[in-house]
Amino acid sequence: MSLKLPTEIPLDDGAREGTDPWREIGDVRFCHWDRWLLRLALDEPEELRSVAREFRRRAAAPRGTKHVADAMLAQLAALEERLTKLQLTPATVLDDIERASKWLHAKAFRRVWHATSI
Repeated sequence: MSLKLPTEIPLDDGAREGTDPWREIGDVRFCHWDRWLLRLALDEPEELRSVAREFRRRAAAPRGTKHVADAMLAQLAALEERLTKLQLTPATVLDDIERASKWLHAKAFRRVWHATSI
């Protein structure tokens, strides 16, 4: 068995549903959908706006999972509202380990970009 690099170690203690609680800052709660969206936003030139743009494109597509795109857009809008309230950015909500985690990035990529339900 090969040793995993620190960035490859799972950050969850098991399977998570997107709606499961993840973190609370002040009186504002965040779920795992938020965590995954925040992690993906770090890779994008306009952070969450870029992620939203992709889901708007998917929502307008003649085929596909329009209901998932619409749900993700609603999740993104709520997330952006909470970030604005707290005056935070994706990079400031995620900790150093989450920002560096290849494991979290891969999980976020699978759960968000390949979602068939939300």
